[in-house]
Amino acid sequence: MDESVGLTYFYIDGSDPKSLSIEDLYRSCLSQLTSRKRTLPRNLDSLYSLYGPEGDYTAIEPVPTKQLRSALHELLSHFDHTYIAFDALDEAEDSIGLEKIVTFLESISSKIAISRVHLVIFSRDLEQLRNLFQELGATSIAIDGSVLDLDLQTALHHELCFHPKFARWPVAVKKSVEESLLANANGSYVDGSKSCGFLLMPLTIRFRWLDCQLQTLRSCATPAAVRRVLGDLPKSLEVYYTRVLKNIDESNHISVQNLLRWVTFAFRPVRLHSISRECYILTVLST
Repeated sequence: MDESVGLTYFYIDGSDPKSLSIEDLYRSCLSQLTSRKRTLPRNLDSLYSLYGPEGDYTAIEPVPTKQLRSALHELLSHFDHTYIAFDALDEAEDSIGLEKIVTFLESISSKIAISRVHLVIFSRDLEQLRNLFQELGATSIAIDGSVLDLDLQTALHHELCFHPKFARWPVAVKKSVEESLLANANGSYVDGSKSCGFLLMPLTIRFRWLDCQLQTLRSCATPAAVRRVLGDLPKSLEVYYTRVLKNIDESNHISVQNLLRWVTFAFRPVRLHSISRECYILTVLST
C-alpha cells in the first residue's frame, strides 16, 4: 500500500436522516485515511488518549467537531495526494444538512494547495452546491438523460447481437427483449424529485438492473419462456435481489449468510479463490 496517497469514500444515504451527522463524516474520513498509515499521527494519538476507552473524557462527552476537523486537516498534510469522494451528496439536504456540508467542503478546500486534496463529488444539480463548486473552480460534468439512454441502448444491443446465447435467437425475439428491457430500465429507479443533474448512481443502477435481467434471460430455452420473464420484470434492483434471496434453497442458507457476511465486512477485496475456503471454515464453526 502506498502510504503517500490517501483515499476516502463516503456515501450519504438519505433513507434514514437521523443516522447521519457531520461528526460521522469527519470520523469516517479519519478512519479511512488512518487505515492507510502504519502509525497514528501524533494529534490523533492524543485524541485517542483523551476520548478512547481509557481516556479522561470517554464517559463525559464525544470528541468536539472542532477537534475532529483539526485532526482531519493535520492528517491531510501527511499525504502527497488525497482523494476524497462523496456519493449522493444531495442526500445531505435531508440528513446532515447542506450548510454543514458546504462548511466541510470549504474547510477541506482551504487545504488543497497544501496537501493536494482532490475532491470527487456525485450529486444532483442543486444551486447551493453548484455555487460552491464554482467558487472552488471545480469542473462539473452534467449527465443528460438522453446520453444515458443511448449508452444503455448501445450496451444492450451489443449484448443481444454478440453474446453466444442471444446471437442465435430470432430477430423478432431480440427486438422484443430490447424494447421491453429499455422501457423498464428507464423506470427502474425514477424518482421525480431526484432525477438528472450531476447524479451518477442511477446510471450504475440501470446498467446493473439490465445485466441482472440478461442473466435471467440467458436461462430461457424457448420464446414462451422469454415472454414469461419479460412479463414479470422486477421494478427495481431491490425487488430483483429479494427474489434471488427467496429462491435460495434452504439447505444453502447458512453458506449464503456466511458468504454475504464475509463480503460485507472484509477489510480488503475478496478473491473468488479464497472466499470458498473462508466460508467453509465459517460453516464448520457455525455447525
